[in-house]
Amino acid sequence: MRVLLATVLVLGALASHAEAGEKGFGPARSALLKGLRSKSVDDRVQAVFALDGFDSAEAARTLVRFVLARDDRAPVIVAGIQLTGALKSPEAVAVLVAEAKKGHWRTRARVYEALGTVEGEAALSALLLAAYDEDPRVRISVLLALEHAKGDQAVVVVGDALKAREWPVRSAAIYALGRMKAGDAVVPLIRRLGAEGEKGRLLDDTRVALRRITAKDFGVDGRRWTDWYAKERANEAVDLGPYREPPAASVGLAGVTSSASRVVFVLGVNDTMNKKIRIPAGKEAPADVKKEGGAEYKRWLAVETKLDLARLWIARAIDRLAPETRFDIVTIGASTNSVFSGFVPATKANREKGKKRVLSLSASGNANLYGGLRKIFTLTSKDPLDPAALISGPEVVYFLGDGAADEGMIRSAWEAFAEVERWNRYRQIRFNCFGMGDHDPRVLADLAGMVPDGAMLSLP
Repeated sequence: MRVLLATVLVLGALASHAEAGEKGFGPARSALLKGLRSKSVDDRVQAVFALDGFDSAEAARTLVRFVLARDDRAPVIVAGIQLTGALKSPEAVAVLVAEAKKGHWRTRARVYEALGTVEGEAALSALLLAAYDEDPRVRISVLLALEHAKGDQAVVVVGDALKAREWPVRSAAIYALGRMKAGDAVVPLIRRLGAEGEKGRLLDDTRVALRRITAKDFGVDGRRWTDWYAKERANEAVDLGPYREPPAASVGLAGVTSSASRVVFVLGVNDTMNKKIRIPAGKEAPADVKKEGGAEYKRWLAVETKLDLARLWIARAIDRLAPETRFDIVTIGASTNSVFSGFVPATKANREKGKKRVLSLSASGNANLYGGLRKIFTLTSKDPLDPAALISGPEVVYFLGDGAADEGMIRSAWEAFAEVERWNRYRQIRFNCFGMGDHDPRVLADLAGMVPDGAMLSLP
């Protein structure tokens, strides 16, 4: 899916590059503005590349004001950011820096994202200052743009964001530090595992970042990390603060666990989920189910379809939710539904209600992928990018389906994914995806590959 989008962008760039060399900026700007009036997203994407080959203050100003500040369709924004980030002249960079300091938060965030691909002190200085922007969505965009930054100052600035109130900001900072692979980030990250540090899914994020930097994995146990660090640094101590026993995972499905406090289970109920699986589910049943036998094992032995299998896996995960976890269940078919219409605590009554609903579901109709994904992002707010949703929205998604996407407002799977990827740049939800039986892995793999990285597994 990403390859397809990149191909569209590259072909547009190649087609317009030669033309840009033959015409002046005025005609190219006119072509851009004319193309942006099209109702076709593909036409608007191609229009952006009318400015390919120009590297000037006016080109920068035009891209920001007529593309990044005005269009909200993800493929157009991606094209605009790509071309804006290609501007290298001092004059163009100066305009980008100036434009990034004003306007709507979306414009600022997009310009900073583009500046993250521009080398030079001017772009880096602008990003370092913007890491303290008042809007958390802008800060997230800046932190992710700094993932390839070099130097001690960048590590310090990103490290400061570990103290942010909004957990998605801290998530972006943890991710960026892990990608920077800066040794100076190890101690601040280890401290996030103390009793006064992270809770919920960001414990998982911290573990991943430390593993990327050190090539070690001591889970989310702060004491083990501090002991290892002391040995590595000749008994140099890390003040972890009050010690806490590492918490057990709050949720798990097919071996993929998380410490998340807000979980969404997503189940595809489109008609292709009625297809039979090739491998008897009884052979792939969890080890404890096989060992105990009884009624539950008989249910696994009776599995015939992809939906049968998915229902059992989700019911099992719900049954084992930690009591303090909050959860909801979203179904994706021709229509999309939320079982609880928002997060509910994992009490025995709610878990029983959730399992009963899941086990009663049947499959029919096409898959409204876009509608289902939007439902995930709007569980706590109608606007997927509402600042309040950054705090109260899902931390992790367990998505079980077969990758079907052929119904809804945005019918193209790659276009639906592009919209969701833009949202998740700011929301920082981890998607763990499970392909059921004979499935199309592209949609699920792309969702799992979003920042922060999730898991992608195939179940028989």
